Amino acid sequence: MENILFFGLFRFTLTNFLKIRHVESMCIFTSARLKQEYEKDNRGVIFLTPEDFGEISPELEVRGKLGWCAPWHFILTKGLLEKIYTAFPFSRAVYWNYFDTLNSFCIQNNIQTMYQELGLIRNPALYQYDYAGLLWTSSLPKKYKESKVQPDIGWLDALKQEVIKQNCVVTKSQVFERYKLDPTKPLIVVPFQVESDSNILEGSPFKTMREFHTFCSSVIDSSRYEILYKTHPEQADLILEGKFAGMEINSYDLVNAADYVLTINSTVGFEGLLFGKKVIALGKSAYRVEDLVFTSEFTSLEQTDAFFKETSPDDLNRFLTLALKNYHLTEEEHSDPETYSRSWE
Repeated sequence: MENILFFGLFRFTLTNFLKIRHVESMCIFTSARLKQEYEKDNRGVIFLTPEDFGEISPELEVRGKLGWCAPWHFILTKGLLEKIYTAFPFSRAVYWNYFDTLNSFCIQNNIQTMYQELGLIRNPALYQYDYAGLLWTSSLPKKYKESKVQPDIGWLDALKQEVIKQNCVVTKSQVFERYKLDPTKPLIVVPFQVESDSNILEGSPFKTMREFHTFCSSVIDSSRYEILYKTHPEQADLILEGKFAGMEINSYDLVNAADYVLTINSTVGFEGLLFGKKVIALGKSAYRVEDLVFTSEFTSLEQTDAFFKETSPDDLNRFLTLALKNYHLTEEEHSDPETYSRSWE
């Protein structure tokens, strides 16, 4: 019987992991407070906490300046992982998002890893499972290079229509009218991201959105293009020059209206691919596929024109089929205990 260790560091991840509590021999490493709250209703599941090893559980379930998981990463050292391994000799580890110290520990001890995260599109809900990592460490670009999957155009069209149905509420002309955009100019949508998110901390050439904004302003000719920035809900108070869209509109409506998506590594870039837009990604991401996404040193939009003329719609559909149909899991699959057994095969 395999011993599987789940890192349920937050309520959201813990409740997700408990959906599959009947899978093999299960241990959840979590905070003392969450253990006290969930242990009595989940008999048969082993709960371990930092307190079991002389540490103190981080209790803040809010994002700090260094990110959601930073307080946990300070105490989840190689030494603590060795103590956890002694108490529960796990042969597999499941972690929400990605943690390099855990990954290194598991490689050194021949332990299989599985990293999970919300999907590259969120509505309808999809989930990512990846052995190599997620975000900037995702195996998806490598899988695309190696895959012989054929594009499923009918399935992709149906999914895109479902995404539009569930998320898009305004037309392109309404977007241009609302934000006073010139309809004769190509529209570039630039999504901002949370500076404390691991995508920015580990996978971005820019430390702040102010720095990213300065860069965009310097390389985009506003006399030829319209640029619309999308603020992130967690940094809605950031005030900079230019035209901004806020909480009053979702990213899908903006992407649907755009000609280009210029991003660091936001999931909005992947939404751009799904909608057939020209995507420029300046950071490391799961969709950083060099023959579909412009990833070279970016100096002007004119520089990208030759690149996008050479991109293949068939390759794009092949990548989207792989990413959304083969790489992601549905909500139903994510909640199915059998999914975990199949995923390790």
